Amino acid sequence: MKQSFEYPVLLQSLLNRQQTLNKFATQLDNSIQLFGLASIPLSQDSLWECQFQRLVSWLYVLYWEFGKKADIQFLIDLFQAYGLDPDGLCREHPKLVRALRTIAQHSVVSHNSEPDRRTHQVCQKWFDSTCRLLAPSEDKDWQICLLQLVNEAEKFFDALHQCLLFIKDDESCNEMLEQWKLRREKRLSPWDYDALIRELMSDLGIEGQKQVTTIRKRYQSQWDRYLQSLTNSDDFKENVKRCILDTLLDKTEILMPLGTDDIIQVFHVEAGDREIGKLLGLARNLFRNNSYLTKDELLNELKKNKIKDKG
Repeated sequence: MKQSFEYPVLLQSLLNRQQTLNKFATQLDNSIQLFGLASIPLSQDSLWECQFQRLVSWLYVLYWEFGKKADIQFLIDLFQAYGLDPDGLCREHPKLVRALRTIAQHSVVSHNSEPDRRTHQVCQKWFDSTCRLLAPSEDKDWQICLLQLVNEAEKFFDALHQCLLFIKDDESCNEMLEQWKLRREKRLSPWDYDALIRELMSDLGIEGQKQVTTIRKRYQSQWDRYLQSLTNSDDFKENVKRCILDTLLDKTEILMPLGTDDIIQVFHVEAGDREIGKLLGLARNLFRNNSYLTKDELLNELKKNKIKDKG
């Protein structure tokens, strides 16, 4: 499909805004790397849907990887005070990008969980307001969505830039920059957390490396709150390691290498059978007493227990 003239021009405008933001933020404080050097490849003959997904991926990297480290949320929190986002759409823009990326790159069924339902609702509401469809299918619909997303990203970038200008001219500029710096230092990325979890699990001799992401997703917000409560003189990384260690030791059952599918398969019980809960409860008690048990060892202990019950 031949590209229209409009999209490449709009995209270049967006890239220019990214570079301007990076430069201006660094001028304010050379320790700030707002959006890094992430760039987006543009294929001139791609379908509009492909271009849309590529743009979503790029924006996700900017907002939730580079932006998370730079703590762009600090700026977003100032939008209201500076009157930059009266309708609240700019504040919601990064969340929309995250939702769009989730449904594009992950298997999300709308009824699986409350977070999945919310993700679908956010995307469907946006698609409906943009192209009058809950889910685009025709290439022309994807083109409309693509141009709208570029437009919203431009407005978000402009709000960030304006916010930086207000900070620069604020009589409390130095104090605000110092506060922003402290917030960045107290923030660990998901990958930082994963590395610390793996390190501690290895030190403890605990299996369950595949569960690292699950553990981090369940407790990261709790650990983030703890980090924010630390004083400026505290060793942030060492303190968060202790916090993660406490979680691993206190919530040992989250590492249990056994789930409902294992019980159903090994003991030939139907889903919904109360026996599953009974066996998992027993396995949890066994694992709590000895967190070094492997899945096979736990299953063997459960089999022994069933034999005793029959006897």
